[in-house]
Amino acid sequence: MKHKLRFLAIFTLLLAFLLAFSSPAAASAGGDGDDGGEVVFGGSYTLKSGQTLNGDLAIFGGQGKIEKDARVEGNILIVGGIMEISGVVKGEVVAIGATVKLLDSAVIEKDINVIGTLEKSDKATVKGNTVIGPEQGFKLDNFSDFNFGTPEKPAQPSTPRVPEALPGVESSAAKLWGVLGTVGKFFGDLLAWFALAGLAALVALFLPKPTEMVAKTITNAPILSGGMGLLTMLIAPALIILLVITIILSPIGLLAFMVLAIALLFGWVAIGMEIGNRLSTSFKVSWAPAVSAALGTLLLSVVTGLINYIACVGWMAGFIFLAIGLGGVVLSKFGTRTYISTTSHTQTSVVPPAMPHSPPIDPQPSFMQHIETDEPADTTTEAPKAEKRKQRPAKTDETPDAAG
Repeated sequence: MKHKLRFLAIFTLLLAFLLAFSSPAAASAGGDGDDGGEVVFGGSYTLKSGQTLNGDLAIFGGQGKIEKDARVEGNILIVGGIMEISGVVKGEVVAIGATVKLLDSAVIEKDINVIGTLEKSDKATVKGNTVIGPEQGFKLDNFSDFNFGTPEKPAQPSTPRVPEALPGVESSAAKLWGVLGTVGKFFGDLLAWFALAGLAALVALFLPKPTEMVAKTITNAPILSGGMGLLTMLIAPALIILLVITIILSPIGLLAFMVLAIALLFGWVAIGMEIGNRLSTSFKVSWAPAVSAALGTLLLSVVTGLINYIACVGWMAGFIFLAIGLGGVVLSKFGTRTYISTTSHTQTSVVPPAMPHSPPIDPQPSFMQHIETDEPADTTTEAPKAEKRKQRPAKTDETPDAAG
Protein backbone atom coordinates (compact mmCIF):
# COMPACT_ATOMS: atom_id res chain seq x y z
CA MET A 1 0.00 0.00 0.00
CA LYS A 2 2.88 2.40 0.78
CA HIS A 3 4.44 1.73 -2.61
CA LYS A 4 1.16 2.52 -4.36
CA LEU A 5 0.75 5.77 -2.44
CA ARG A 6 4.31 6.66 -3.21
CA PHE A 7 3.78 5.97 -6.90
CA LEU A 8 0.65 8.17 -6.97
CA ALA A 9 2.57 10.95 -5.24
CA ILE A 10 5.36 10.70 -7.80
CA PHE A 11 2.88 10.80 -10.68
CA THR A 12 1.12 13.87 -9.22
CA LEU A 13 4.45 15.57 -8.81
CA LEU A 14 5.34 14.84 -12.40
CA LEU A 15 2.14 16.49 -13.63
CA ALA A 16 2.77 19.57 -11.50
CA PHE A 17 6.36 19.70 -12.69
CA LEU A 18 5.14 19.45 -16.28
CA LEU A 19 2.70 22.33 -15.98
CA ALA A 20 5.17 24.57 -14.19
CA PHE A 21 8.40 24.01 -16.13
CA SER A 22 7.46 22.71 -19.58
CA SER A 23 9.90 23.60 -22.36
CA PRO A 24 9.50 23.65 -26.16
CA ALA A 25 8.33 20.48 -27.87
CA ALA A 26 11.71 19.54 -29.31
CA ALA A 27 15.17 20.36 -28.01
CA SER A 28 18.78 19.60 -28.77
CA ALA A 29 21.69 20.32 -26.50
CA GLY A 30 24.02 22.96 -27.78
CA GLY A 31 27.59 23.87 -26.88
CA ASP A 32 29.95 21.86 -24.77
CA GLY A 33 27.80 21.94 -21.66
CA ASP A 34 24.56 23.10 -20.12
CA ASP A 35 24.39 24.74 -16.72
CA GLY A 36 20.83 23.61 -15.96
CA GLY A 37 18.45 20.70 -16.51
CA GLU A 38 16.18 20.09 -19.47
CA VAL A 39 12.44 19.37 -19.62
CA VAL A 40 10.93 18.24 -22.93
CA PHE A 41 7.20 17.78 -23.53
CA GLY A 42 5.96 15.80 -26.53
CA GLY A 43 9.18 16.12 -28.53
CA SER A 44 12.72 14.79 -28.80
CA TYR A 45 16.02 15.55 -27.09
CA THR A 46 19.52 14.58 -28.21
CA LEU A 47 22.71 14.98 -26.20
CA LYS A 48 25.41 14.65 -28.83
CA SER A 49 28.74 12.94 -28.46
CA GLY A 50 31.22 14.93 -26.36
CA GLN A 51 28.56 17.14 -24.73
CA THR A 52 27.71 17.30 -21.02
CA LEU A 53 24.38 18.10 -19.34
CA ASN A 54 25.05 19.56 -15.88
CA GLY A 55 21.62 18.82 -14.49
CA ASP A 56 18.60 16.53 -14.66
CA LEU A 57 16.76 15.50 -17.84
CA ALA A 58 12.97 14.99 -17.89
CA ILE A 59 11.05 13.92 -21.00
CA PHE A 60 7.24 13.57 -21.13
CA GLY A 61 5.68 11.76 -24.07
CA GLY A 62 8.76 12.13 -26.27
CA GLN A 63 12.05 10.57 -27.25
CA GLY A 64 15.50 11.04 -25.77
CA LYS A 65 18.93 10.01 -26.99
CA ILE A 66 22.25 10.14 -25.14
CA GLU A 67 24.95 9.47 -27.69
CA LYS A 68 28.27 7.76 -27.06
CA ASP A 69 30.82 9.84 -25.07
CA ALA A 70 27.97 12.17 -23.95
CA ARG A 71 27.53 12.71 -20.20
CA VAL A 72 24.56 13.52 -17.95
CA GLU A 73 25.64 14.73 -14.52
CA GLY A 74 22.16 14.43 -13.02
CA ASN A 75 19.21 12.04 -13.18
CA ILE A 76 17.02 11.05 -16.14
CA LEU A 77 13.24 10.84 -15.91
CA ILE A 78 11.09 9.74 -18.87
CA VAL A 79 7.32 9.31 -18.87
CA GLY A 80 5.51 7.69 -21.77
CA GLY A 81 8.31 7.73 -24.32
CA ILE A 82 11.57 6.12 -25.46
CA MET A 83 15.04 6.75 -24.03
CA GLU A 84 18.14 5.47 -25.81
CA ILE A 85 21.36 5.70 -23.78
CA SER A 86 24.85 5.15 -25.18
CA GLY A 87 26.70 7.57 -22.89
CA VAL A 88 27.28 8.00 -19.17
CA VAL A 89 24.59 8.92 -16.61
CA LYS A 90 25.93 9.93 -13.18
CA GLY A 91 22.56 9.76 -11.47
CA GLU A 92 19.55 7.48 -11.59
CA VAL A 93 17.29 6.56 -14.51
CA VAL A 94 13.53 6.43 -13.82
CA ALA A 95 11.02 5.43 -16.53
CA ILE A 96 7.24 5.34 -16.14
CA GLY A 97 5.26 3.78 -18.96
CA ALA A 98 8.29 4.12 -21.20
CA THR A 99 10.95 2.08 -22.98
CA VAL A 100 14.62 2.36 -21.97
CA LYS A 101 17.33 1.08 -24.29
CA LEU A 102 20.85 0.64 -22.84
CA LEU A 103 23.30 0.16 -25.70
CA ASP A 104 26.81 -1.28 -25.55
CA SER A 105 28.61 1.83 -24.32
CA ALA A 106 25.94 2.87 -21.79
CA VAL A 107 27.05 3.42 -18.18
CA ILE A 108 24.55 4.10 -15.37
CA GLU A 109 26.37 5.11 -12.17
CA LYS A 110 23.37 4.52 -9.89
CA ASP A 111 20.03 2.69 -9.91
CA ILE A 112 17.63 2.26 -12.83
CA ASN A 113 13.89 1.97 -12.08
CA VAL A 114 11.60 1.04 -14.98
CA ILE A 115 7.84 0.67 -15.13
CA GLY A 116 7.64 -0.39 -18.72
CA THR A 117 10.22 -2.02 -20.99
CA LEU A 118 13.97 -2.29 -20.44
CA GLU A 119 16.18 -3.36 -23.34
CA LYS A 120 19.69 -3.80 -21.94
CA SER A 121 22.73 -4.85 -23.91
CA ASP A 122 25.08 -7.36 -22.36
CA LYS A 123 27.92 -4.85 -22.62
CA ALA A 124 25.95 -2.04 -20.90
CA THR A 125 26.96 -1.24 -17.30
CA VAL A 126 24.56 -0.51 -14.42
CA LYS A 127 26.50 0.04 -11.17
CA GLY A 128 23.39 0.34 -9.02
CA ASN A 129 20.25 -1.78 -8.73
CA THR A 130 17.95 -2.60 -11.63
CA VAL A 131 14.26 -2.51 -10.64
CA ILE A 132 11.51 -3.36 -13.12
CA GLY A 133 7.84 -3.03 -12.14
CA PRO A 134 6.00 -0.95 -9.52
CA GLU A 135 5.90 -3.77 -6.96
CA GLN A 136 9.61 -3.25 -6.19
CA GLY A 137 9.10 0.40 -5.28
CA PHE A 138 11.37 3.31 -6.21
CA LYS A 139 14.77 4.32 -4.94
CA LEU A 140 15.10 8.01 -5.60
CA ASP A 141 18.02 8.89 -3.41
CA ASN A 142 19.31 11.68 -5.63
CA PHE A 143 15.91 13.39 -5.87
CA SER A 144 16.50 14.87 -2.43
CA ASP A 145 14.36 17.91 -3.11
CA PHE A 146 11.20 15.81 -3.06
CA ASN A 147 10.17 14.25 0.21
CA PHE A 148 7.27 11.82 0.10
CA GLY A 149 7.51 10.68 3.69
CA THR A 150 4.42 10.06 5.76
CA PRO A 151 3.52 13.22 7.66
CA GLU A 152 3.14 12.97 11.36
CA LYS A 153 -0.37 13.10 12.66
CA PRO A 154 -0.88 16.35 14.54
CA ALA A 155 -2.10 16.20 18.09
CA GLN A 156 -5.78 16.87 18.40
CA PRO A 157 -6.57 19.83 20.62
CA SER A 158 -8.77 19.25 23.56
CA THR A 159 -12.37 20.24 22.98
CA PRO A 160 -13.96 22.31 25.72
CA ARG A 161 -17.17 21.01 27.05
CA VAL A 162 -20.24 22.90 25.88
CA PRO A 163 -23.31 22.82 28.06
CA GLU A 164 -26.19 20.98 26.52
CA ALA A 165 -28.86 23.22 25.01
CA LEU A 166 -32.51 22.81 25.59
CA PRO A 167 -34.28 20.73 22.88
CA GLY A 168 -36.65 23.54 21.98
CA VAL A 169 -33.88 26.10 21.61
CA GLU A 170 -31.77 23.71 19.49
CA SER A 171 -34.63 22.94 17.09
CA SER A 172 -35.49 26.63 16.76
CA ALA A 173 -31.87 27.49 15.97
CA ALA A 174 -31.73 24.75 13.35
CA LYS A 175 -34.89 26.07 11.69
CA LEU A 176 -33.52 29.61 11.76
CA TRP A 177 -30.28 28.52 10.12
CA GLY A 178 -32.28 26.62 7.49
CA VAL A 179 -34.37 29.69 6.68
CA LEU A 180 -31.31 31.93 6.54
CA GLY A 181 -29.57 29.45 4.23
CA THR A 182 -32.57 29.39 1.88
CA VAL A 183 -32.81 33.19 1.83
CA GLY A 184 -29.09 33.51 1.17
CA LYS A 185 -29.30 31.01 -1.69
CA PHE A 186 -32.24 32.91 -3.17
CA PHE A 187 -30.41 36.23 -3.13
CA GLY A 188 -27.37 34.57 -4.66
CA ASP A 189 -29.53 33.15 -7.44
CA LEU A 190 -31.19 36.54 -7.91
CA LEU A 191 -27.81 38.15 -8.39
CA ALA A 192 -26.90 35.49 -10.95
CA TRP A 193 -30.20 36.07 -12.81
CA PHE A 194 -29.56 39.81 -13.12
CA ALA A 195 -26.00 39.10 -14.24
CA LEU A 196 -27.36 36.85 -17.00
CA ALA A 197 -29.80 39.58 -18.03
CA GLY A 198 -26.98 42.11 -18.29
CA LEU A 199 -24.89 39.68 -20.31
CA ALA A 200 -27.85 39.03 -22.61
CA ALA A 201 -28.18 42.77 -23.24
CA LEU A 202 -24.50 42.94 -24.23
CA VAL A 203 -24.83 39.95 -26.55
CA ALA A 204 -27.91 41.40 -28.25
CA LEU A 205 -26.24 44.80 -28.50
CA PHE A 206 -23.10 43.53 -30.25
CA LEU A 207 -24.56 40.48 -32.03
CA PRO A 208 -28.18 41.31 -32.83
CA LYS A 209 -28.46 39.45 -36.14
CA PRO A 210 -26.90 36.13 -35.02
CA THR A 211 -29.02 36.14 -31.87
CA GLU A 212 -32.16 36.77 -33.90
CA MET A 213 -31.27 33.96 -36.33
CA VAL A 214 -30.83 31.50 -33.45
CA ALA A 215 -34.18 32.61 -31.99
CA LYS A 216 -35.93 32.14 -35.36
CA THR A 217 -34.36 28.71 -35.73
CA ILE A 218 -35.73 27.70 -32.33
CA THR A 219 -39.22 28.95 -33.17
CA ASN A 220 -39.17 27.25 -36.59
CA ALA A 221 -38.07 23.85 -35.25
CA PRO A 222 -38.35 23.66 -31.44
CA ILE A 223 -38.56 19.86 -31.22
CA LEU A 224 -35.66 19.34 -33.60
CA SER A 225 -33.63 21.93 -31.69
CA GLY A 226 -34.28 20.13 -28.42
CA GLY A 227 -33.25 16.78 -29.90
CA MET A 228 -30.10 18.21 -31.43
CA GLY A 229 -29.19 19.93 -28.16
CA LEU A 230 -29.70 16.74 -26.15
CA LEU A 231 -27.53 14.78 -28.59
CA THR A 232 -24.81 17.43 -28.36
CA MET A 233 -24.93 17.31 -24.55
CA LEU A 234 -24.38 13.55 -24.65
CA ILE A 235 -21.56 13.47 -27.23
CA ALA A 236 -19.62 16.67 -26.55
CA PRO A 237 -18.59 15.92 -22.91
CA ALA A 238 -17.34 12.46 -23.88
CA LEU A 239 -15.21 13.90 -26.68
CA ILE A 240 -13.84 16.63 -24.40
CA ILE A 241 -12.85 14.08 -21.73
CA LEU A 242 -11.18 11.92 -24.39
CA LEU A 243 -9.18 14.89 -25.66
CA VAL A 244 -8.10 15.91 -22.16
CA ILE A 245 -6.96 12.38 -21.30
CA THR A 246 -4.60 12.28 -24.29
CA ILE A 247 -2.56 15.16 -22.71
CA ILE A 248 -1.14 16.19 -26.09
CA LEU A 249 -4.63 17.19 -27.32
CA SER A 250 -5.65 18.66 -23.95
CA PRO A 251 -5.52 22.27 -25.29
CA ILE A 252 -8.04 21.27 -27.95
CA GLY A 253 -10.21 19.72 -25.23
CA LEU A 254 -10.08 22.93 -23.22
CA LEU A 255 -11.03 24.94 -26.31
CA ALA A 256 -13.94 22.57 -27.02
CA PHE A 257 -15.17 23.00 -23.44
CA MET A 258 -15.12 26.78 -23.83
CA VAL A 259 -17.02 26.55 -27.14
CA LEU A 260 -19.66 24.32 -25.52
CA ALA A 261 -20.11 26.74 -22.62
CA ILE A 262 -20.44 29.71 -25.01
CA ALA A 263 -22.98 27.81 -27.12
CA LEU A 264 -25.11 27.02 -24.04
CA LEU A 265 -25.06 30.66 -22.95
CA PHE A 266 -25.77 31.91 -26.49
CA GLY A 267 -28.79 29.60 -26.82
CA TRP A 268 -30.14 30.76 -23.44
CA VAL A 269 -29.87 34.41 -24.53
CA ALA A 270 -31.57 33.64 -27.88
CA ILE A 271 -34.56 32.07 -26.09
CA GLY A 272 -34.67 35.11 -23.80
CA MET A 273 -34.72 37.46 -26.82
CA GLU A 274 -37.64 35.56 -28.34
CA ILE A 275 -39.54 35.78 -25.04
CA GLY A 276 -38.81 39.53 -24.87
CA ASN A 277 -40.04 40.05 -28.45
CA ARG A 278 -43.30 38.28 -27.68
CA LEU A 279 -43.74 40.33 -24.52
CA SER A 280 -43.31 43.55 -26.50
CA THR A 281 -45.87 42.32 -29.03
CA SER A 282 -48.31 41.47 -26.25
CA PHE A 283 -47.94 44.90 -24.64
CA LYS A 284 -48.02 46.62 -28.07
CA VAL A 285 -44.73 48.42 -27.47
CA SER A 286 -41.48 48.53 -29.41
CA TRP A 287 -38.30 47.63 -27.53
CA ALA A 288 -34.72 47.62 -28.68
CA PRO A 289 -33.17 44.15 -29.18
CA ALA A 290 -30.95 44.62 -26.13
CA VAL A 291 -33.95 45.47 -23.92
CA SER A 292 -35.95 42.52 -25.25
CA ALA A 293 -33.06 40.15 -24.67
CA ALA A 294 -32.42 41.44 -21.14
CA LEU A 295 -36.05 41.31 -19.99
CA GLY A 296 -36.73 37.95 -21.67
CA THR A 297 -33.57 36.36 -20.26
CA LEU A 298 -34.35 37.71 -16.79
CA LEU A 299 -37.87 36.28 -16.92
CA LEU A 300 -36.62 32.93 -18.24
CA SER A 301 -33.93 32.71 -15.56
CA VAL A 302 -36.31 33.65 -12.74
CA VAL A 303 -39.00 31.15 -13.78
CA THR A 304 -36.60 28.24 -14.28
CA GLY A 305 -34.72 29.17 -11.12
CA LEU A 306 -37.90 29.13 -9.02
CA ILE A 307 -38.93 25.81 -10.56
CA ASN A 308 -35.49 24.49 -9.65
CA TYR A 309 -36.42 24.81 -5.96
CA ILE A 310 -38.82 21.90 -6.46
CA ALA A 311 -37.10 18.77 -5.24
CA CYS A 312 -36.07 15.99 -7.64
CA VAL A 313 -37.74 17.33 -10.80
CA GLY A 314 -37.08 21.07 -10.59
CA TRP A 315 -33.85 20.89 -12.60
CA MET A 316 -35.68 19.53 -15.65
CA ALA A 317 -37.10 22.90 -16.72
CA GLY A 318 -33.72 24.57 -17.01
CA PHE A 319 -32.22 21.48 -18.64
CA ILE A 320 -34.91 21.43 -21.34
CA PHE A 321 -34.42 25.10 -22.19
CA LEU A 322 -30.64 24.63 -22.26
CA ALA A 323 -31.02 21.71 -24.67
CA ILE A 324 -33.38 23.66 -26.96
CA GLY A 325 -31.09 26.69 -26.99
CA LEU A 326 -27.98 24.59 -27.67
CA GLY A 327 -29.77 22.80 -30.50
CA GLY A 328 -30.79 26.13 -32.02
CA VAL A 329 -27.17 27.29 -31.94
CA VAL A 330 -25.99 24.09 -33.60
CA LEU A 331 -28.69 24.10 -36.30
CA SER A 332 -28.12 27.77 -37.11
CA LYS A 333 -24.32 27.30 -37.04
CA PHE A 334 -23.85 29.90 -34.30
CA GLY A 335 -26.37 32.29 -35.84
CA THR A 336 -24.89 32.42 -39.34
CA ARG A 337 -28.12 31.21 -40.96
CA THR A 338 -31.76 30.61 -40.10
CA TYR A 339 -32.76 26.97 -40.11
CA ILE A 340 -36.08 26.28 -41.85
CA SER A 341 -37.81 23.01 -41.05
CA THR A 342 -38.09 20.76 -44.11
CA THR A 343 -41.29 19.18 -42.82
CA SER A 344 -43.20 22.44 -42.97
CA HIS A 345 -41.82 23.13 -46.45
CA THR A 346 -42.93 19.77 -47.80
CA GLN A 347 -46.35 20.15 -46.26
CA THR A 348 -46.97 23.42 -48.08
CA SER A 349 -45.55 22.16 -51.37
CA VAL A 350 -47.73 19.05 -51.65
CA VAL A 351 -50.98 21.03 -51.63
CA PRO A 352 -52.42 20.54 -55.15
CA PRO A 353 -53.30 23.70 -57.11
CA ALA A 354 -56.91 24.57 -57.79
CA MET A 355 -58.31 23.15 -61.00
CA PRO A 356 -59.05 25.82 -63.62
CA HIS A 357 -62.72 26.35 -64.52
CA SER A 358 -63.45 25.06 -68.00
CA PRO A 359 -65.62 27.33 -70.15
CA PRO A 360 -69.15 26.10 -70.80
CA ILE A 361 -69.58 24.25 -74.10
CA ASP A 362 -72.25 25.68 -76.33
CA PRO A 363 -74.62 23.14 -77.81
CA GLN A 364 -74.38 22.54 -81.55
CA PRO A 365 -76.85 24.63 -83.53
CA SER A 366 -79.73 22.73 -85.02
CA PHE A 367 -80.73 22.61 -88.69
CA MET A 368 -83.38 25.29 -88.22
CA GLN A 369 -80.85 27.71 -86.71
CA HIS A 370 -78.64 27.39 -89.85
CA ILE A 371 -81.60 28.36 -92.02
CA GLU A 372 -82.60 31.39 -89.96
CA THR A 373 -79.06 32.91 -89.84
CA ASP A 374 -77.74 34.06 -93.24
CA GLU A 375 -74.17 34.93 -92.12
CA PRO A 376 -72.26 34.83 -88.87
CA ALA A 377 -72.51 38.10 -87.03
CA ASP A 378 -68.87 39.18 -86.89
CA THR A 379 -69.22 42.81 -85.97
CA THR A 380 -65.56 43.25 -85.11
CA THR A 381 -64.37 42.62 -88.70
CA GLU A 382 -67.36 43.86 -90.78
CA ALA A 383 -67.59 47.34 -89.30
CA PRO A 384 -64.15 48.56 -90.46
CA LYS A 385 -64.71 47.05 -93.90
CA ALA A 386 -68.00 48.93 -94.32
CA GLU A 387 -66.36 52.24 -93.41
CA LYS A 388 -63.58 51.70 -95.98
CA ARG A 389 -66.18 50.99 -98.71
CA LYS A 390 -67.99 54.24 -97.93
CA GLN A 391 -64.80 56.33 -98.03
CA ARG A 392 -63.46 55.03 -101.36
CA PRO A 393 -66.31 56.47 -103.65
CA ALA A 394 -66.04 59.80 -101.86
CA LYS A 395 -62.38 60.18 -102.84
CA THR A 396 -63.09 59.39 -106.54
CA ASP A 397 -65.88 62.02 -106.76
CA GLU A 398 -63.80 64.83 -105.27
CA THR A 399 -60.80 64.36 -107.58
CA PRO A 400 -62.41 65.76 -110.83
CA ASP A 401 -63.81 68.78 -109.00
CA ALA A 402 -60.40 69.67 -107.64
CA ALA A 403 -58.87 69.42 -111.13
CA GLY A 404 -61.61 71.66 -112.68
